[in-house]
Amino acid sequence: MRIKTTASTVLFASGMLLLAGCASTAGGASTPTEVPEPSEAPSSAPTLVSAWQSTQTGEPKLSIYDDGTFAANDGCNAFNGTYAQNGDALDFTISVGTQKGCPDIDTWLEHIDTATVADTTLQVFDAEGTAIGTLDAKK
Repeated sequence: MRIKTTASTVLFASGMLLLAGCASTAGGASTPTEVPEPSEAPSSAPTLVSAWQSTQTGEPKLSIYDDGTFAANDGCNAFNGTYAQNGDALDFTISVGTQKGCPDIDTWLEHIDTATVADTTLQVFDAEGTAIGTLDAKK
């Protein structure tokens, strides 16, 4: 029983010390707290360069941004990463994505490796260079 009393006394005393640290100084004036200036300005959000979509089941879509990133959804899973222009093609590197199982949806877009633009169509290729699907320019 003495241990519980001692432990509760210590907790009570600790709480009182914490509260005392929040008390104002004499005369009712509180001590001002300086907020440090940020070391650099926050960056602005990336600007959408182009958006592509399909009317297939799940409506796969791909958005390309001016900062070298992309965001996509294959109708089941969302993923994003980076891209680089390589001549007439775009090379994609997926960084992160979800991995839900969707038995009724063809998740071909998650295998994107490169893509080329022809008029208003984005032709998508996998790592072996096989055409795996197309997306239309989003209006």
